[in-house]
Amino acid sequence: MDVRTNRTARRRVFSAAAALLLAGLGLAATTAPASASVSTDGGFEFADGNLAPQASINNDWNSFAPVTWTGTAPYRVTSKNVGGWTLGGLEDAQSATSDTGFAGGTKQDQDCATLAPSKAPNKDDLQRVYLTTKLVGGDVFLGLSWIRIPQNTTSPSAHIGFEFNKAQNGACAGSGLVKRTAGDMLVVYDFEGGTDDPVITLRRWTTSGACEVASDAAPCWGVADNLTDLGFAEAKVNAVAAVTDTLKPGGANPGIKEFGEAGINLTDAHVFQPNQCESFGKAYAVSRSSGNSGTAQMKDLVGPGNFTISNCGAITIHKATENGDDSFNFDATGGLTPATFDLSGGGTQSFTDAQQGSYTVTEDMTTGQATTGGWSLRALTCTSTGTGTSTVTNLVTRSVSITLAAGGTVDCTFTNRQKLSPTLATKLNGDQPSISVPVGSSVHDTATLSGASATAGGTVTYTAYTDSACTTGARDAGTKAVTNGVVADSDALAFTSAGTYYWKAVYTGDAGNFGAMSTCTDEVLTVAPRSPAATTAQHLKPNDSFALTGGYNASGDVTFALYSPSDATCAGTPAYTETVALAGDAAATTNTTFVASAQGVWRWKVVYVGDGNNHGVTLGCGVEQFTIDNDSTS
Repeated sequence: MDVRTNRTARRRVFSAAAALLLAGLGLAATTAPASASVSTDGGFEFADGNLAPQASINNDWNSFAPVTWTGTAPYRVTSKNVGGWTLGGLEDAQSATSDTGFAGGTKQDQDCATLAPSKAPNKDDLQRVYLTTKLVGGDVFLGLSWIRIPQNTTSPSAHIGFEFNKAQNGACAGSGLVKRTAGDMLVVYDFEGGTDDPVITLRRWTTSGACEVASDAAPCWGVADNLTDLGFAEAKVNAVAAVTDTLKPGGANPGIKEFGEAGINLTDAHVFQPNQCESFGKAYAVSRSSGNSGTAQMKDLVGPGNFTISNCGAITIHKATENGDDSFNFDATGGLTPATFDLSGGGTQSFTDAQQGSYTVTEDMTTGQATTGGWSLRALTCTSTGTGTSTVTNLVTRSVSITLAAGGTVDCTFTNRQKLSPTLATKLNGDQPSISVPVGSSVHDTATLSGASATAGGTVTYTAYTDSACTTGARDAGTKAVTNGVVADSDALAFTSAGTYYWKAVYTGDAGNFGAMSTCTDEVLTVAPRSPAATTAQHLKPNDSFALTGGYNASGDVTFALYSPSDATCAGTPAYTETVALAGDAAATTNTTFVASAQGVWRWKVVYVGDGNNHGVTLGCGVEQFTIDNDSTS
């Protein structure tokens, strides 16, 4: 017995025990504990007889406000999702002979019943119905409510059938109704007009089983289950006061006994079974002449409209491609159908009726078209919703493992990237593939990627070689980053020996691009010897000598002063000066460092200071001179 069955059993025991206890005390069991449990378990006020949410549960019909009604009055529809509850609203014409109804005598069990314009009796003339559903803790809850036209009596009964069809399509000719299939569901809301709570019954359409009316033959509505007695449903009519409807598309709020609501745990009612996917897609409501059976005559019709009640999970696989497109093969396990499928970029495979369980979806790169061409799985991302639903992805095995709970959803995207084959163009000094420079020049390389992805990364390594095979004399010019397909320039290399050199650039590639390289002989660098010009100029290390005649045992110093061509009067500072002691009436300079190079006349001035026996002697400016002439060039 599963958790839901255990919980249901506890409800029944508690309800029975409470009823016996109250009876023993002489009290009427006016409020059975079981009737409050559907609202509590579902988190929606199904049985307080109004549309306003209360603090204890928070969710009621007005929780969906505001809503937008679409279509043409008086047959508009509305839908909305709030807090996991899905709302469906259907409007109907009222107090009009053109209202859509059923041909006289049409019974509830008549499939593809004939419709005809009519005016239902006041108590059976419906204005609109609201439906809501949610999967809560693995249980499917259904809420339904009706609003009818103003009543002219204080105790009108209400007998309303809510039919839910599994199929959304397969309409009966000319009516918009869906032809019934086995398992379709009929919920009958019976209110006898007093103050007692309504009774909710459930029937299933059968094509081979027993009918509610024993004398009938299938297909028919099967035997009814009283969900109210079983504790699987609760219901209430606003028998005391008018209520406020903030969802209405217009008109007045419902007066007393003009609004009724109910809530059902469809899982406890065994409409939805554990580990089985069940789904309904179409709904409509009919007013009935009585609550007698599935053969009661039908009056007013509201709908039909699309409304989904389901415990099925959904798995959606998307394919995204980068740098091109191709077809990719997938394998699915766990009972998903189809078990194999192909997707191209932008394609989607949906499994909308997956029951709870474990599944895997794997991209098979060994089959299909995408077996060559450099494709790889770049990313596998999944999102999941619903308690108990989860995914585990594995890029290495290219698969996702899915744990799907009832009502869970999984959405996965496999993103494949095809490697591109870019080319690498290079230029020396950013100018030409091959250049000639004089020896001693610095040269750098520039590379450009073509045909790479816009986000291309990786690196480019630059090298200069001394041979045309790019094998010898390698000189590293740097490894540079590639950012969004743009390559940084190499380092500059200085070439100090004349000769021929060859440059080469190598691109590493990245996840989306194959590597590339330039050809060795594409970049030839000629380093040429220089052709200098020459000029000559005299550079002298001048020296002078002094000889004294007519002296007597002469001694003392002789000062030699040399003046440059710019000082013709020897009035400035000498360019060179040297003082030498007189020895044997003679003196001479010993210059080995001073160089005279300026063109023009250089002039000596020599001064002997004399001594006690000899007066001094001065040889004036330019008495002796020499000229440097550098006019000759070659």
